Amino acid sequence: MKQQSKSRVQQINEIKKLIREPFLFISILVIFYLLIVFVIFPIFQVFKTSFMIDGQLSLKNYRDVLRQSYYIRPLFNSILLGLIVATIGTFVGFVFAYAITRTPMRGKGIFRLIATFPMVSPPFVVALACILLFGRSGIFAGAIGNIYGLTGLTVVETIAYAPTAFLVLIGVLQAIDPSLEEAAMDCGASRGKVFSTIIFPLALPGIVSAWLFVFIQSLADFGTPMILSGNYQVLSVQAYLQITGMFDLARGSTLAILLLVPTVIAFYL
Repeated sequence: MKQQSKSRVQQINEIKKLIREPFLFISILVIFYLLIVFVIFPIFQVFKTSFMIDGQLSLKNYRDVLRQSYYIRPLFNSILLGLIVATIGTFVGFVFAYAITRTPMRGKGIFRLIATFPMVSPPFVVALACILLFGRSGIFAGAIGNIYGLTGLTVVETIAYAPTAFLVLIGVLQAIDPSLEEAAMDCGASRGKVFSTIIFPLALPGIVSAWLFVFIQSLADFGTPMILSGNYQVLSVQAYLQITGMFDLARGSTLAILLLVPTVIAFYL
């Protein structure tokens, strides 16, 4: 009871301190207002629409969607694409981060710029560039197979989202104390042993975090699949087409909620 009362007193004191800073207090209120209006309220409306049939609450939309492979296949395709892109993108990001933080290579600034450059442009710009290079009439036509499908989506999304993993992992690797590696080498450990017993275990939480971030971005991507998905259907595009093509807002909202579930789980983890 005493601890609870102390925590309440501390919370009250923190609120009082916050009120004494009017600019900070107003800024927090504005941020909460924008969060409610542009994030929470729209998601609530989508959630509510997915349960509405002729103005009444019903699970019919979810039953119909979960019973039809036409809708289930895009969900599994989206998850599969996210798993592949997250794994490859995290690996690429880790290689770049490790090379910049743990190797004496030259031109680290240039490589850092190259690693983060795809974040400057929207993903669909990278998709258009890949079409110009590897499309049916591209400069390197057929070099990586059919660009329209899982292969093209994997290449483009990996290029677009690997910088996210890089930015997460470069901070993680920089935070690892080099004296641990030096002590291990002084004891006779090889570079491979140092990597497997010191660097990788300490960086593992960051690697998992980067993997989840890239997975979330891949699931939420709309521009790239809209251009390159071909016959490989993903849920973000299907939800959009359900609304704009079929004019079925309830079914489209249901697909959007199904896409939101794995994203929220990954974000929570």
